[in-house]
Amino acid sequence: MTLLLQLVYSGSDIFSLLERGFEYSQVAKLIEEAVEKGYLTERDEKLLLTNSGIERMRKNEKGVKRKDGGWISPYELYKKQKMSLSEIYLPSSNDKLFKARQDR
Repeated sequence: MTLLLQLVYSGSDIFSLLERGFEYSQVAKLIEEAVEKGYLTERDEKLLLTNSGIERMRKNEKGVKRKDGGWISPYELYKKQKMSLSEIYLPSSNDKLFKARQDR
């Protein structure tokens, strides 16, 4: 969601999302969800960020430390929830991360 908001904010197109492996249907669903949540609005056949969309984007940017000050977020597909030090992560065969590593 954050990457979509950043792309709309910068005036870019959706090809960045497609290059990251998203399907057109997934991009459409992200846009629909962002409009429903009030982050985006459509005007003159263009997507625009609302005030709450800008706030959401900036809130997420504060939590991500970037060395170069860029606006590209980490690939959300590979993010996992924090675990305690005593837990061990074993991906299931259905896990997207597991499948991506098998394809290499």
